[in-house]
Formats: sequence, structure tokens, C-alpha cells
Amino acid sequence: APEWERTSVLGRYVRSAGSLEWGVLAGVVRESNIVGASLQGELTDWLGLRAEGHYRDGDPDDSSDGTMLSMGLEHRFASSLTLRLEQMYNSFGYSSIADADQSLASGSLEPGYLGQHYSAFALGYEFSPLLTGEFLYLRNWTDGSHSFSFYAVYSLADEAELALQITLPEGKEPDAQSLGSELGMQPVRAALAYRHYF
Repeated sequence: APEWERTSVLGRYVRSAGSLEWGVLAGVVRESNIVGASLQGELTDWLGLRAEGHYRDGDPDDSSDGTMLSMGLEHRFASSLTLRLEQMYNSFGYSSIADADQSLASGSLEPGYLGQHYSAFALGYEFSPLLTGEFLYLRNWTDGSHSFSFYAVYSLADEAELALQITLPEGKEPDAQSLGSELGMQPVRAALAYRHYF
């Protein structure tokens, strides 16, 4: 039977003010109260901003209370080159991989991001009206693991495109005693997708 007490309901209000758009949200997600906010737009003609975050008030019988925040700055040059830098804080993560190992051993490892601090740097470029590409560097500061990702999208027609993604993770690999590192336990990934829009 459905567990109605785990029903999720969220409300969001968004408003624009000048060159910025801000929003607030509140609700209940799987028995946890959620409040959050977002802000995005142009700080100046040169610099764009995106920030969002939420606070979760969980079950008083566990330690599921916490905050997730992220903020990014970006700039798009006239040449179509786009630079973006983002930082994320995740209080639900572990302060070290040893803490995550202990949670795994006790059977209480939480899903989601393992670390508490992440940084991302991205470069995007439009090589032609038909071909765009992006490079993304992601680092988990908690365990020192990182990954390099490459994306390319080629427009085949008005309603069709071909997308390529390659991700190369680096970090300590898991063994019998430890998870190793969050990104280090991920495999090298390559994907080629054909998309058709109706």
C-alpha cells in the first residue's frame, strides 16, 4: 500500500528584479521539512551569477538535518567562449573518507554526495553553429578525488543531434578495507547518444 506519510509537496515562488531572478521554495520531502532559495542573473555586463541552496529539517530521531549550498560565477566572451566556476557545500556529506567507511560498515551510509566541499571549473565553446563543446573539471576536496569530462553536441538537423560524453575519473580506488575515494571508485565512461525531437 502507498505510504502516504512519505508524500512530497513543494511550493516555489520566483520573481525577477532588474537583471536578477530570485526564488524561494518550501515544503515537505519524504517526511523532512525543506526551505530554500535561489538567485541567478547578471551582476554586471561582464559577470553572471547563479546561487541556490536549501535547509532540510529531518526526523528528530536521526541526524538528517543539514544544508546544501552552491554558488557559481560565469562569463561569456564575444568569441562564444564561456568560463564558469562553481563551489558547493554539502553538510550531509562526510568530513573524511574514513567516516564514510565507518558508515558503510555499520550499514548507515547515506545516498548522495560523499564529500562536503566540491569545486567545478568549466569551459564551453561554440566551434561552429552546428558543433558545441565543453570541458568540465570536478574536484572533491574531502578525499582529493577529481574527474575530467568532455562533452560535444553536433546538430544533424533542426530536430536531431548527436552527443558525445567522455568522463575520466581519478582518485584512490576502493579495496577490501575502504571505499577509496568518491570519484576514484567510478569507472571511465563514454557515451554516444542520438537525439531526435518531435
